[in-house]
Amino acid sequence: MAAGRWEDARAVLEGAAEAEAEPAPAVLECLARTLWWLGEVAESVRRREQAYVGYRRDGAAAAAAAVAVDLCVSSLVDLDNPAAAQGWLARAERLTDPADAAARGWVTLMRGYTAPAGEGRETLMRRALDDARAAPDADLELVALGDLGLTLVEGGRVRDGMRLLDEAMAGTVAGEHRRPETVVWTTCSMLAATQVVGDLARATQWCRAADRFMRTYGCPFLYARCRAHYGNVLVGAGRWDEAEAELRCALVMSSRVGQGPLQDALTGLVELQVRRGRPDDAVALVHAYPEVRIGTPTLARLELALGRPEAAVSLLEPYLVRRGTPRTRVAALAVVAAAHAELDDLPPLRAAAGRLREVAARAEVPCAAAFADLVAGEVAAAEGDGTAAVALLLDAAAAFERLAMPWEAARAQLSAARHASGPGLARTEATRALASFRRLGARSDADRAAALLRRLGVHVGEGVRAAAVLSPREREVLRLLEHGLSNPEIAARLYISRKTVAHHVSSILTKLGVRTRAEAAAVSARTREPVGPAGV
Repeated sequence: MAAGRWEDARAVLEGAAEAEAEPAPAVLECLARTLWWLGEVAESVRRREQAYVGYRRDGAAAAAAAVAVDLCVSSLVDLDNPAAAQGWLARAERLTDPADAAARGWVTLMRGYTAPAGEGRETLMRRALDDARAAPDADLELVALGDLGLTLVEGGRVRDGMRLLDEAMAGTVAGEHRRPETVVWTTCSMLAATQVVGDLARATQWCRAADRFMRTYGCPFLYARCRAHYGNVLVGAGRWDEAEAELRCALVMSSRVGQGPLQDALTGLVELQVRRGRPDDAVALVHAYPEVRIGTPTLARLELALGRPEAAVSLLEPYLVRRGTPRTRVAALAVVAAAHAELDDLPPLRAAAGRLREVAARAEVPCAAAFADLVAGEVAAAEGDGTAAVALLLDAAAAFERLAMPWEAARAQLSAARHASGPGLARTEATRALASFRRLGARSDADRAAALLRRLGVHVGEGVRAAAVLSPREREVLRLLEHGLSNPEIAARLYISRKTVAHHVSSILTKLGVRTRAEAAAVSARTREPVGPAGV
C-alpha cells in the first residue's frame, strides 16, 4: 500500500482475510482502502462495514469511529446517499472521546462538510483546523485547510480561500500526509474551487505538481465529481485526448452517484467535441443522455457551432438573469457576445463587454479580464476602429496564454489577424493561430485560419477538408447556393431570417477558402460526398 502497488496489496490482504474465520478488522480496513483505490467502491464499503463491526466487537471505539468517518465520506461522495452519511457521522460522534483532539476534529470537520452552506460550516471547519493543530494531525490539518478554502471561495471570499487551498496543496505535494487519501481530498477541494472561479492556470499548476504522486499511486481523482473537474481542467489546458479519457471515465463513475457529477462529465464531453469542430458528435452525446441537463453556456456554444446564433442568444438571455457562479456567468457572457458578433448586433455586444468589465473589476474570475478585452476588441472592430480592435484582441490572446487557455488564445489571435490592417501582422497572427489549432486538433478553427492565410497569399499544408466540417445548416444553405437561390429565397425556403442566411454564407465562404457564392457552389459540386447529408 505504501508503494501504491494496489493489486499486490489486494492479493496479500485477501489472502490474510481468507485465512481467518473472523479476519482482523485492521486487515479488513486496509483491504477496504485498497479496493477503493482500485475503483471497487461497493466492495470497499462492504469491507469497511465489516471492519467497523470488528472494531466494535473488540472494544476499539476510536478505530471504529475513524472507520465510521470514512463510511460517512463514501456514503456521501461515492454513493450519493446523504441519509447514510448522516447515520455514519452520528455513530462516529457517539464513539469519539471528546478529549481526543484529532478524533474530535475529524467528526467536527465532517459536521461542517455535511452542513448546508451558510449554516455554521465555516465555524465548524475552523474548529476542526484548531483541533488538527492541537493534536497534532497533519492529515486532518491539510484536509481542513482545503475544505475551509473551498467554503470561502464558494462564499465569494476568493483570495482568502485560494490562499488556504494553496497552503493545503503545498503540504500535500511535499508529502506531509500519512495517508494517500489526503491527497484525494485536498486535490478535489482545489479542483472544485478552481472550477467555481475558472482559475484554470492554478488548477493546471497544481495538477502538474502532483504528477509524482500520480505516477506512484495512480490518479487521485477517485470521486466522480473530482474526475469530471479534472477532465474539464484538461479540456481548458488543451490536453484533449487525456481530457476525453478522464471525462468518459467520470461518465461511467457518475452512473452510480446521481445527476451532479454526470452533468459535469457530460457537459465537459460536449464542450470538448464543440472545440474539436465536431458538432454532430456533440449533438449525439446530448441525444444519448436526454435526462441530463447540459451546462447552458456549453449548449449555447453548440448552437453557435451548428450555425444558429439566434438559438444561442435565446438560451443565454434567461440564463444570465438568474444568479450563477462568477465563472459560469463569464462563460455565458463570452458566448452571448460571440453570438451577437455573428449577428452584427452591436448594442447587445457592447452590453456584454460592459458586463464582463464589471465582473473583471471584482477580480473574482481570473479569465474575466481576458474575455472583456476579447469582446471589447470585437466591439471596436464593429465600430470601424481596427487599430483599437487588434490591440485589445492581442492583449486578450496574451492573457489567455498566461492563463493556460490555448484554444481561447488562438481564437483571439485569429480574430486579430482578421481585423489587422496590414498583411504582415495578419499573416503572423493567423500563422500562430493555425499552428495552435492544429496542435490542439481544433479542425474547424484550423480550417478558418488556413482559409484566411490562403486569401493573404500564404501557402499552408493540407489539413482537414473544410467542407467536411460545415454545420448541418450550412450544408443546407450550400445546396441551395448550388441551385442559384438568392439570400431572400434561401431564407424563405429554410424559415430563417435574411441576416442569418448572410451569416451562413459568410461562414461557408470562410470555411471553404473561396471568395464568391459561385466558387462555393463549385466546391460543393466537386466534393459532394465530404459535404455529406444535411440534418443533425
